[in-house]
Amino acid sequence: MKTLRIIIGVLLALIVLYLLLCLVGPKKVKVTRTAEIGAPASVIYGYLYDFKEWKKWSPWQLKDQTIQNTYVGPLSGVGSINSWTSEKSGAGSQEITEAEIPTLLKTKLQFNDWDGYSIATFLLEEKDGCKTKVSWSMDGDKDVPFFFRAMMIFMNRSVASDYSDGLQNLKSLSEEQVANLPNSYRGVTIEETDFPARTIAGIRQRINMSNLSKFFEMSFGAVNSALQKSDLTPAGAPVGLYYEWDEPSQKTDLFAGIPVGSVASLPGIELIELPQSKALVAEYEGSYNGVSRVHFAMGDYLRERCLVQKPPVIEEYLTDPLVESDTLDWKIRVYYFYE
Repeated sequence: MKTLRIIIGVLLALIVLYLLLCLVGPKKVKVTRTAEIGAPASVIYGYLYDFKEWKKWSPWQLKDQTIQNTYVGPLSGVGSINSWTSEKSGAGSQEITEAEIPTLLKTKLQFNDWDGYSIATFLLEEKDGCKTKVSWSMDGDKDVPFFFRAMMIFMNRSVASDYSDGLQNLKSLSEEQVANLPNSYRGVTIEETDFPARTIAGIRQRINMSNLSKFFEMSFGAVNSALQKSDLTPAGAPVGLYYEWDEPSQKTDLFAGIPVGSVASLPGIELIELPQSKALVAEYEGSYNGVSRVHFAMGDYLRERCLVQKPPVIEEYLTDPLVESDTLDWKIRVYYFYE
């Protein structure tokens, strides 16, 4: 009889404890974990935007080798759906419902044996030093029944642990990708270099982009004439220094000139001192209309490495446009200064 009373007492104590846990347990599924990742948001977002990329970092995909995925809808982005079955993890689906590249992604998560769904949200906030704060949260759509709330304490902790693991996997993948970024973009090979200090003699104006050829011809001609009168020779190929490129207005702030040695002054010509600087450099050959591909590639290189560009952008015309009229034979070297 005494043993029975002890058993009943223990059971009552466990029931009371469980009810107390239900009282303090969460009414809804709600979990948030954050991590700081040493990579730009665009790199990290690439692993979120495409469900097939989740195999590389998702804690559940990595832990459960029995998961079988079926992908429906677009290859990536809003409307993309990943349905799965698993011997260990059950079955369910996840759909991307909202995407703002590269700062926000939301998914709707449903399990086949659960009456309801959860919203998972990724927020990406870029910080100084090529770092991104990533927050991953989950919110249930409805209140959990009272007698299940004790279990939710442990479930939330389990999900939080998995979220932490997933963010750590994202961190490792993204930082490794940044450490091994290519030096070729859009078919353009880009190198990092030390740009030497130079003195450029030329003319600076804000002009219509349609007048580039005439402005180059006028500027280079004026500088060459001034150098000849001063019995000086060029110290390098002609260059264009672009301080602004305003597509909406189709205007550019351009300094067109020629490198010179130690010169105090040239009548009617402006002298600009370019200091030594870290720079990206790439070469291009062909019609001038195609050089824009180099500039887009430079932008890709800077963006993925979180490098800050400094003006001006320099185009060095290795083939003198005043000598070679066939633009298909032009050779241009492009420099982008950066911090």
